[in-house]
Amino acid sequence: MAYTSPYHMVASGSSTVAVHSPIEPPATFSTSQHQLAYQQAHNVHHQQQQQQQQQLQKIMKADEDVRMVSAETPVIFAKACEMFILELTLRSWINVEENKRRTLQKNDIAACHFKD
Repeated sequence: MAYTSPYHMVASGSSTVAVHSPIEPPATFSTSQHQLAYQQAHNVHHQQQQQQQQQLQKIMKADEDVRMVSAETPVIFAKACEMFILELTLRSWINVEENKRRTLQKNDIAACHFKD
């Protein structure tokens, strides 16, 4: 089995320089590249969370009886919504499996019964 290098030798004047191939990714990434990618993903996630919390706060303030919303209220409300959607999805999936299907449909969600 032949080894193919991801580097191409390019002659420039009197010297030869190794240039990384644009087709193949480098064999290893440096730690700084991983850290940068992690920071970017973390920043995007943080921005999305802030936007969601601001939207929840705006919805809560749409009620004329609500004057102020504490900082932790949108966070708690978002977590409660997340837990509700997870529970609804899991109960709907049980209905899908009972009917020997692999696709979640609108009627599966409607068939969920909450006893608590």
